[in-house]
Amino acid sequence: MSQFYALSKRLHVTVTLFIVFASFIFHAYSTGITGRTLKNGDGCTCHGSSAAGVTVTISGPASMQVNQTADFTVTISGGPLVKAGTNIAASSGTLIAGAGLQLLSSELTHISPMSPSGGTVSFSFQYKAPASAGTVTLYANGNSVNDNGSNDGDNWNFALNKTVNVTNVIPVELSSFTSSVSGNDVTLNWSTATETNNKGFFIEKQRVNNPASQGNQDKWESAGFTAGSGTSAEKHLYSFTDKNLDAGSYRYRLVQTDYDGSTRIYDLAGEVDITNISGFELAQNYPNPFNPSTTIRYTLSAAGNAVIKIYNIGGEEVALIFSGYQEAGEYSVNFDASGLPGGVYFYELNAGAVKSVKKMVLNK
Repeated sequence: MSQFYALSKRLHVTVTLFIVFASFIFHAYSTGITGRTLKNGDGCTCHGSSAAGVTVTISGPASMQVNQTADFTVTISGGPLVKAGTNIAASSGTLIAGAGLQLLSSELTHISPMSPSGGTVSFSFQYKAPASAGTVTLYANGNSVNDNGSNDGDNWNFALNKTVNVTNVIPVELSSFTSSVSGNDVTLNWSTATETNNKGFFIEKQRVNNPASQGNQDKWESAGFTAGSGTSAEKHLYSFTDKNLDAGSYRYRLVQTDYDGSTRIYDLAGEVDITNISGFELAQNYPNPFNPSTTIRYTLSAAGNAVIKIYNIGGEEVALIFSGYQEAGEYSVNFDASGLPGGVYFYELNAGAVKSVKKMVLNK
């Protein structure tokens, strides 16, 4: 009898360990896995068999400069496609994770399977070319799953390898990139020493500490486009004015684009501040940092409705300090943050056509 109980105990331990191991494997795979591309693996066999009905593509520029960073996308379609995941690898250079991706062992994989939109699942990422010229290969694998708790009916497939030609030839040699502020307008000036196959420059901006971004502080938005000079060995001057900006701090960059679709990014050094619009001003709160209360002072250049709101670091509104009609002049309000946790907050003054945002720190 004692031998029976000993055998039963060993079987119970074995089954328990198997369940724990299987659960770990399922969890690890559901939160991404690497080593499954044509670079060094045999596919995503954890999700059934390879199926021609699943299409996986890698899109992005076919040529890049040494040390250049460019945007790429892996798109998955076909199969069950309730959700989808991916594994991305490169023969050299550096992969940079985009939304929904993570970097593991120098490769990219999904954080968790993503749901489709318009019949496809897309994973966007960036790739930085190596410091030496040559040919680079990008690899990808995509799985299309039914998300039923098992791998029954799941499919996967490899993407066709993406070949990128990395060269030392600089298509556009930027010699200067500066900015100036006039009221609520920002003027960007830049010059090139030489240009090769230059279609033009997309101007992009990013507002710093913008409560309206709802926590997505890394989003770049288009400000305009300036045509390039094709191929030229002469110096060219360019200028672009971004008009009627709200008060705040902004970053700018040029996305230089060739006729073949290749791009190169040039960042403006530092930030551009729009601090005062025709007498309208939102002063820095005092004291700052503070605990638990602080004073916010502001100036209105014209009579109208004024609203002051407080946002947390995630862009959520946490307090309404003032809302009402005020004549032109200087004002101050007290903000008591006794009921809020310590951290970084933003206060926004909105007065009709103008508004301003500033950061403050609650120390607790």
